[in-house]
Amino acid sequence: MKTNESFASASSSRSDMLRDVRGFIERGWTQGATARDAEGFRCVPRDPRAECWCLLGAAVAVAVAKGITDPLARSLGFETGVAMVIWNDTKGRTKAEVLARIDQALERAGGGE
Repeated sequence: MKTNESFASASSSRSDMLRDVRGFIERGWTQGATARDAEGFRCVPRDPRAECWCLLGAAVAVAVAKGITDPLARSLGFETGVAMVIWNDTKGRTKAEVLARIDQALERAGGGE
């Protein structure tokens, strides 16, 4: 999934947006930065060089593309984006746990596979 290509074609339903967030995490996940390029340097989530995203970074990338101010934090079970970052960056957290959290949100939104 290339970020700029996926932004243009994604729909705006909550389930579709959560699936878009999941797609970013599947492509590449990180901790300690909202996004990183191929060399591991920090970048903004919408940067075309971004290769991996934290949970907040993926949500922000999708939300910004859609003009939405709430970056899906509440849909993912967090009160704030900061809470999402703290959870994502917890030592020992795994990509599988992040994907499972998104899958749970998809189930609640009625958009699970």
